[in-house]
Amino acid sequence: MIKTKYVPVYFKTDPRNNRVITLLAIRYKDVTVPAGYRSDGLTKLLNKYQPNCLRAAVVHDWICETKCLPRKTGDKYFYELLRLDGVGKFQARKYWLAVRAYALVTFKK
Repeated sequence: MIKTKYVPVYFKTDPRNNRVITLLAIRYKDVTVPAGYRSDGLTKLLNKYQPNCLRAAVVHDWICETKCLPRKTGDKYFYELLRLDGVGKFQARKYWLAVRAYALVTFKK
């Protein structure tokens, strides 16, 4: 996997409702998050507005909210985007495990 440094120029924060807003559409594989989408960033994970994690968090939130893809695919894309945006393997794996654990607890069948 090729690592790139990602600069988060696609976002602004809205302190009134503790959200991050996409300024431009974000595309990754078969997902397009529209401009103006509001996400909560890295929910309950350390620094929720960590710049090199925002793209992954927003794409993951969009997939989970719209159900445009299965949740497991969203979790996979989350990990891939973290790595692409320069997050180390250990940290990316830790965040990925957190979203998987949240899914298991929250979305039991």
